[in-house]
Formats: sequence, C-alpha cells, structure tokens
Amino acid sequence: MQERLRWEVRENNFDFNDATRLLTDDNWFEQRLRIGITLKPADWLKIYAQAQDSREWLSDRSDIPGLLGAEGDDTFDLRQAFIEIGNTKDIPWGIKVGRQVLSFGDERLVGASEWNNIARTFDA
Repeated sequence: MQERLRWEVRENNFDFNDATRLLTDDNWFEQRLRIGITLKPADWLKIYAQAQDSREWLSDRSDIPGLLGAEGDDTFDLRQAFIEIGNTKDIPWGIKVGRQVLSFGDERLVGASEWNNIARTFDA
C-alpha cells in the first residue's frame, strides 16, 4: 500500500507575466493511493495486481487529465496486473505478460514517470 499527498503551486509558468492570471496559475493538493497484492502459488509463478486512486483537491483546473496541465481525477483504476512465469534464480529466462511498469534508460520515453500523480504503465 502507498499513500501520497502533496501540495503544488504553479504561478506564471506558462507566460511568465505577473500581470496576467491564467487558469493554470493555482495551488492545490494531489493525493494518490495505491493498493497491490502479490500471489505466488509456486516458485515459478507470480501473479500481481495493483489498483490506484488519484485525485486533485481544491483546484480551479479541469478534472480531465492533461487538459490545461491538470493531473485530473483518475478515480480507482487498475494500474498493474501481470503474470510472471519462470524462476530466474534457477534458469536465465522468464516471461512477464500484462499491464506493468517498464523502465528503459533515463525513462524519458518509456518509464513510470512517478513525479506525475497518475504515472504511466504499459501493456506488454
């Protein structure tokens, strides 16, 4: 289980003009709750599921993720769900299928992007 609450302030990061107040200039709380469970019925089999609830509190921005830079309300979704077959301690291969976090290199293109309140997962 993971719970994260943070306060964010954004002022003048769109046009850098103090005289203009935009809808993206605001302050708010972001909350994220994740609950996961791992089942391991055998050494070579692992089943994992994780749900996530992400909310933005006290903001004037839209609740639609990505609109005007909003994190949005992405209430209770399935974040990860995968099956992993293979015991990599005994054999050098295995397979992992389903929705999961992928991280490559410095994670600019393919990565979790954990700084974002919703974060990313991939179907692979």
